[in-house]
Amino acid sequence: MNFFIFFILCYTLALTTTAVCVWLGSMFSDPNMPHALFPLVIVPQFYFSGVFIATNLIPTWVRWIQYLCSLKYATGLGLMYEFVDCGDNADNCEQILRQNNVDVDDKWWYWLAMVGIFLIFRIMAIFVLRKKGGDFS
Repeated sequence: MNFFIFFILCYTLALTTTAVCVWLGSMFSDPNMPHALFPLVIVPQFYFSGVFIATNLIPTWVRWIQYLCSLKYATGLGLMYEFVDCGDNADNCEQILRQNNVDVDDKWWYWLAMVGIFLIFRIMAIFVLRKKGGDFS
């Protein structure tokens, strides 16, 4: 994987994660409350991204949550860029991509999903802060 692509991928993941945390932090006036709820943001990222558990082993009635987790898209992009050109081991690489439900043709959808998650949660944080700021004036 190209270092520049890896850097942009990690940076985009950091932006999306901080956007979710800024939204969570904007909802409370007590700084200890979002700190206590931080695991509610991080733990589902690992469960539903396919890092620890294959997504096809997750019950179907909660599987939709994976599409709200930015780590799912970052993991998919990382796997795409790492295993798309394997040369002689193409069968092994295709198996890894298939096991993680990664479709190489969806590369730009994954990038758009990460940018969309960032924008949605930042805009929601702005609305929450604007509403709370109006209460103080």
